[in-house]
Amino acid sequence: MQFSRRLRGLSHSLELLVEEDGRGAWITDVVRSQLAPFGEVDGVRIVATGPAVFLRPEAAQNIRLALHELGTNATKHGALSVPEGVITVDWEFGRVGIGRTCFGLMWREINGPKVMLPTRRGFSHVVLQRTTGQALQGKVNQEFAADGVRWTLEVPAARTVMPGPPERVREVSRLH
Repeated sequence: MQFSRRLRGLSHSLELLVEEDGRGAWITDVVRSQLAPFGEVDGVRIVATGPAVFLRPEAAQNIRLALHELGTNATKHGALSVPEGVITVDWEFGRVGIGRTCFGLMWREINGPKVMLPTRRGFSHVVLQRTTGQALQGKVNQEFAADGVRWTLEVPAARTVMPGPPERVREVSRLH
């Protein structure tokens, strides 16, 4: 079951790249496709908010893998494992230091069961802590706070974002 869910997530990722002719993907499409197997991105249990951003292919692929892994973990152990649990995914641009523009992605779990620190480091740790940050030359932080897991990604915008196809320019979006 877990393997087939991961395979479906990867399949959705490849479909999005094909739709954009391998040029990248809109963050809203990435979020929706990767979280759809875990619940409707409807503003109730899964809330996603941020500006219209077109991701470079490598950024789209790595963010897809991270979101899928976070969704899998939330379904098994976190906020999506209980009826009242909520996931928020937010992304933004901002300046860090002197003139460096970054893309930030934040995952938060709310109203889930009490968080327990993982007892081992497996595939999830590799994807969420190493692969995503290293591949995009960014920083990853994961907190196992008692009130919910938080995962953040901060990446130089030049490694992540590119101009989107003019025919599909989107407004600032809230998925629901």
